[in-house]
Amino acid sequence: MNKHFPLGDIHPIKYFYLVASVTGVLFAFVSQSESTPLIWHFIIWQLQAFIPMTFLITVHIGCLQLRFFNRFKPWQQLCISGVVGSLLFAPFALLIDIYIVGEGLPNNVIYELVDETLAVTPPVTIFWILINLPCLHGLEYQKRSVLNEPQSHKHSRSHTQPQPAFLALTPITDIDEVVYLSAQLHYLEVATAEDKYLILYSLAKAIDEIPPHLGIQTHRSHWVALNHIKSFNKTGRQGEMLMQSGVKIPISRANLSKVNTLVGLSLS
Repeated sequence: MNKHFPLGDIHPIKYFYLVASVTGVLFAFVSQSESTPLIWHFIIWQLQAFIPMTFLITVHIGCLQLRFFNRFKPWQQLCISGVVGSLLFAPFALLIDIYIVGEGLPNNVIYELVDETLAVTPPVTIFWILINLPCLHGLEYQKRSVLNEPQSHKHSRSHTQPQPAFLALTPITDIDEVVYLSAQLHYLEVATAEDKYLILYSLAKAIDEIPPHLGIQTHRSHWVALNHIKSFNKTGRQGEMLMQSGVKIPISRANLSKVNTLVGLSLS
């Protein structure tokens, strides 16, 4: 999956599992048991960290394919995927306790499963939200050489590319086909008039690869192509962009003045 990420970014999968591994090690030290060999104790906690992380990642990626799920705010999406992932992990947590830790089969399996579910759901969900806080705040993990590179050099480099690099991750061959871009946590929704593609990419990096005259960022999570705008509606201190495809893109209060000026010129 490295091809989905520009050089210098930390792969989200590596990030999640690194956090899971470190967390497992910490809990293994805190809860060290004299009755369990040290190595075996560490293996058990690695399982208890990696299995729920796998469920959380899988559930969130799967939910992003659902239209109703994308109507929620990013932190709400994390809450939903966190709870669902926790519920799926609970039976496995009980099996680990029974067969690996060696607690044995309980007298009432249903009662123990409910108890295990209530025990793991809150901490796993909260943990999932916390490790995604950088994404919620739009922070990116980059190598120092990239962070220290002058901004002007970054922009001049993107202008020399015939087509933005992120298009290579989709069947789209021309940037003029793109109607809008929308950020979905670690993912980027690339929409044309007929299709939508979800790729592992940063909205900020995608925008940096697109020539500025082709579009405008209307919101922290949205970019639109000027040649696909049908109309621009201003409502109070916010606004909404209606694309020719019929999709409505929100305009944040901070970007309203800039969008009003640029879009007004492009539509005239």
